[in-house]
Amino acid sequence: MKAVKKLNSEKKKIGIDAVFGFNGADTNSIASVSAQFTSLPYNNNLVKAFKSKTFPWKYERQMKNYYDLVKKYNVQPILSVKYDPSVQDLFFNGKVAMIPQGNWIIPTLDGLEKGYVQKNLGMLPFFVKNDGTDRLLTGSSWYFRNH
Repeated sequence: MKAVKKLNSEKKKIGIDAVFGFNGADTNSIASVSAQFTSLPYNNNLVKAFKSKTFPWKYERQMKNYYDLVKKYNVQPILSVKYDPSVQDLFFNGKVAMIPQGNWIIPTLDGLEKGYVQKNLGMLPFFVKNDGTDRLLTGSSWYFRNH
């Protein structure tokens, strides 16, 4: 939170429009971010979560705090921000400092400017537990099954 507030207080100086470029118009991104908080009680095991008869809403406070932070310091209106513009316009062009994405955006960014990722991109975990064991959840927060 301190880093976000500092970035926001210096956004004119560093030339950004907002701290976050969360693409609220894309429900897939909302589900993916939510998985950072909802998958931990199942040890990130989708089959275990699918078979569970209960939902241990263990990290709801952290999820709410994260979404409140994003809503407050995001490009507005948040529900109008779409996926491609958040990556290719807002983030790539330095209009925002952070977007909730994963390594799948590397080809897009390097396609816009060779070597962009190596020079400019860093990844942070979602701080869910706040105990020093946080990590990046990889993979999809859902899966499809064919019969």
